[in-house]
Amino acid sequence: MVGSEHIGGGDIDLRIVHFTDNRIMDPRGRADLPYREFHHARNKVLGVRRRFGTIGSMDDFPLDPGLTEKEANSKWNSTGINHPHFFVLDAQLNHERCIYIEIGNKSLFSIEWLSSVVECLNGLGGWAMGITNINQGYILIFRDVMLVNGPTFEACKDIENVLSAARDNLP
Repeated sequence: MVGSEHIGGGDIDLRIVHFTDNRIMDPRGRADLPYREFHHARNKVLGVRRRFGTIGSMDDFPLDPGLTEKEANSKWNSTGINHPHFFVLDAQLNHERCIYIEIGNKSLFSIEWLSSVVECLNGLGGWAMGITNINQGYILIFRDVMLVNGPTFEACKDIENVLSAARDNLP
């Protein structure tokens, strides 16, 4: 990792860290992540996203403790929205505590949105949100740090710079 600047103000208090690593390892190591823990965190993220726009493709995962994983999967519903403001990946790709999203409406990528993400992550104990559809860039948000990577963010020194650069490089 290279470069770090502490940024604060308003409802948000994040360090911006430019990183060059190919992968940010989960500090827990390679511990298994139960599907219910993944979907609990994803459901929380969906709740935050709904305050700012539509979500896709799958809705909240049913976490009724009486359901097996197979039964819960059979009750899981699509949102039915073809062009959502936020696409929250519904597949658990690995055993790391990260929810991956794509932003479909760049005007919603704001300080208010970021504050809501940080607030959500504060309650999720070590989880992060990765924004995957930024041209030549990647953002990984934790409760107290925003990791930025790629040419899109090379000149960014504060949150406003990061948000502006991201908006300019979202589809």
